[in-house]
Amino acid sequence: MEKTRLYHEDLIGLKTLEKSGSLHFVSINGEHLHLPPRVFVKEIINKYLKDNSKNYLNEQLEDDILNLY
Repeated sequence: MEKTRLYHEDLIGLKTLEKSGSLHFVSINGEHLHLPPRVFVKEIINKYLKDNSKNYLNEQLEDDILNLY
């Protein structure tokens, strides 16, 4: 990613996010760009988007995501 024009010219803010420590990389085994729903919920939703103060909404969000597949 760091070798791309998108990053070097900071066209969408990736370089800025990385330099501020706000860009997180997740490495997952499997095919390129294939993210199983349960892994998506565990690695993305639960870590970065989950609001622990609203458990019902979180459960509903997880169910909705898993039902998309």
